[in-house]
Amino acid sequence: MPLSTAVRGLVPCSLQHLVSPGGICKFRRPSTSQFWRQPLRTGTQLPARPTLALFDSQTGTNGRAIMTSNTTDAQQTDAELSLHRHQFKIVKEELVYSRYINVYNRVVEYPPDPSTSGSDPAAQGKVIPYDVVGAKTVSSHFCAVLPYDTRRKLFTLVREYSQGANHLVYGVPAGGLTEAHGSKEECARAELSEEVHLQGGNLVRLLDPAHPGLLEIKWCRNRFTPFLVLDAQPDNSPGQKDHEEFIEVVTMDLAQLKQTMYGGDMMLPSIVTCGMALEYLQARSLI
Repeated sequence: MPLSTAVRGLVPCSLQHLVSPGGICKFRRPSTSQFWRQPLRTGTQLPARPTLALFDSQTGTNGRAIMTSNTTDAQQTDAELSLHRHQFKIVKEELVYSRYINVYNRVVEYPPDPSTSGSDPAAQGKVIPYDVVGAKTVSSHFCAVLPYDTRRKLFTLVREYSQGANHLVYGVPAGGLTEAHGSKEECARAELSEEVHLQGGNLVRLLDPAHPGLLEIKWCRNRFTPFLVLDAQPDNSPGQKDHEEFIEVVTMDLAQLKQTMYGGDMMLPSIVTCGMALEYLQARSLI
């Protein structure tokens, strides 16, 4: 299946549960009588997941829990532990290459596979070497931010050279968290200045402050924190963008943004950031 088709089919289903009219999402452990499952498509169910509760960034409080249903204590325990009940032991990890990113040789010992028989070697746990990549940033973390002008109803994005695609792709201003940044908010504002020459405005963090960040992709360490900034102003003394960056600044309305998000030429972290930002704006009648 082409990536653009997969994204078009999966992302809207997922994003509708990340942010809702009550505020920004915050995950919490469910009670012993609650869990939720969200069908992906007919005949398919996602595994049990923690209860999704709303987080209000203005008050710092939890809102109502959504998509809950009753279940037994045994089922609930399984749901809570489903992602972490197996122990994957890192036998060895070493840096094998470093330039723009770090590449690690990670050797992992699997737990015994309960689906195999005792005579199968997999039943004793396999040892697998992996290539794992990570950004050369603090905790392999980066920030992404979508600017929105509430008066003109326009979004600001970048067209940036992608070395993998070897052509320009769309994205939101984004960059790595470094020791020079005192916080993720400072990181987001620095990228606004460097990449789209904007400053100020109301910066909205789209995840609970305790959230570790969203995983970028399966085989890398990177996580990111998405932001929205409202009514930022031109920065007459912008920061210096990185030497290797080739960036064009573009503005677009809501219809153009939605078409761009699922057109196949926007980076996945930017798609997620835009989707969460649009839910936030829609909940507040700003779009």
